Amino acid sequence: MMDLFKKILLALCIIFCMARCTACNKQSIKIIDLSAKGSKKIDLSKLKLKWTKKTTALPFTNIADIDVVVTLDGKAYFGKDKLYQYGPEADQCQEIADNGYALREDAVALAHAGKIYIGLGKKTDKSKDKLDDFFVLDLGTFPYDWKRIFSLETKKSKKKGQPNYLKRQWAAAFMLQDKNGTMNAYVGLGKPEFTELNYQSFYKKSDLSKAGDWDDVAALPAPNAHDYREFPAIFVIDNIAYLGLGFYNHEDFYKYNPIADIWTAIAQFPGGPRYYPVAFTIKGIGFVGLSHNPAKGTGSNMFYAYDPVLDTWNQADNLPAQLY
Repeated sequence: MMDLFKKILLALCIIFCMARCTACNKQSIKIIDLSAKGSKKIDLSKLKLKWTKKTTALPFTNIADIDVVVTLDGKAYFGKDKLYQYGPEADQCQEIADNGYALREDAVALAHAGKIYIGLGKKTDKSKDKLDDFFVLDLGTFPYDWKRIFSLETKKSKKKGQPNYLKRQWAAAFMLQDKNGTMNAYVGLGKPEFTELNYQSFYKKSDLSKAGDWDDVAALPAPNAHDYREFPAIFVIDNIAYLGLGFYNHEDFYKYNPIADIWTAIAQFPGGPRYYPVAFTIKGIGFVGLSHNPAKGTGSNMFYAYDPVLDTWNQADNLPAQLY
């Protein structure tokens, strides 16, 4: 049931959130001072946001056919066995590729410079073995075809003599620029294959075009290194990553500065513990919603907005759709 709920939320994200995200403006990447805190309420009226229902004609009937969702150049890409593209302006959804050798579930997805990356997760066969490899799809080269490019490996994992030491499912991923302006991929959290690993660990890769080691970066703060966190909310504002919530019973939130390589706690999420959330950014404000409440055992259509300058959460307009 929980996996199905995750798929429902991802589908709703595609149908509804793309309409809202069309209001976004491209922002220059810069590091800003996020230390200022205050009790002022976030003024969302200036954003002039309104939920608008878009297409409901998904090209399949089984919502479990969605495992990953990523956005690139104003379009959404999602799928599992196949990869679909949704454009909000035309309000159309179409299949663009068969995932073939990249097929997996509980994976992570990244998008940058006209390319989509899918990796980690677990096999869909009876073995359910965890995976550590990544595939890339170049949207500039037709016909579209997935190519295996690298695995999640670090110098430490190679020294252990276990090439698949870092494979995991239900991980978290995002992309940020370093001080030289190079876009880096970050992957961490989830459920590793080996229990002796730090479940809060994160890794960085600067060149996604070729194989090579990933670098260890600061781990997410946690009282217990084996206190795992799955299905968190992630959004990025001005080259700072914000991550929080997640399975199980997490309601804390943190920001990550890639230049300083440090995680810092921010204001606690006011909606209580949630997992399977949807998160996105519009004009410097982070939005988090559509999640599962473990206390009530139900889904929620509520959304909250976060202002990084005020370090404040306020409730935003709820999604005008009933979950279950």
